[in-house]
Amino acid sequence: MLQQQLQYAKYVRLLPVEWNDQKTGVGPKLSFASLSMLRDAEKTGRVTLAEVHQFKTKHQHIAIAAPVIKGGEKPQVVGVILLSLSIDVLNKAISAVTTRAGDIYVEQLVDGQSLLLVSHGGSRKGADSSMDNIRVPNSIWSVAYAAKRDICWLE
Repeated sequence: MLQQQLQYAKYVRLLPVEWNDQKTGVGPKLSFASLSMLRDAEKTGRVTLAEVHQFKTKHQHIAIAAPVIKGGEKPQVVGVILLSLSIDVLNKAISAVTTRAGDIYVEQLVDGQSLLLVSHGGSRKGADSSMDNIRVPNSIWSVAYAAKRDICWLE
């Protein structure tokens, strides 16, 4: 039901606390990164940062885990919702940005390295190293912008 309400949702899984099985009966098996994300949501009682999991595979998706909290005097985590969104969310957002003056890239920061998730414009390989990077709040992503050098501005 919830999956049908979210336009780009691939899977919405409601899992009990301490779930540690890669098979959920819905969709492909969970990655170790997704299982780690479940643990983080359980332990902290907070929604996790958005991350792209299973990078460059047919199961690539944006993952977010949110704790299910039972209220009362002593609130406790009783489960976790694991949301898997299509990478098309990022593709659509970045392609909506129209610019002739440069290229835009969305990258995921992992262990000090940047993985290119989506881009609009040219290839990142030949991009100027002086491009601007902006961290995306509540994620491990950044947006980079590279101005084109061959643009002639008229006043």
